[in-house]
Amino acid sequence: MVAELAISFVIGFGVLLLASYLGTTLALRSFFGPDYVDPVLKNFTLDNGDMEADSDRDNQ
Repeated sequence: MVAELAISFVIGFGVLLLASYLGTTLALRSFFGPDYVDPVLKNFTLDNGDMEADSDRDNQ
């Protein structure tokens, strides 16, 4: 009985972590766009030059 409860907590926590990771990844990708995703590392990258160019576009 206690083992079943512990297993359900572990599985629930794993599902929560997976859902949080996927949701955050999708939200960042939709906010920044595919231009800022490194295709090799699958990381979100924003160089200093890109940040300056984006801020210049926003100021116009």
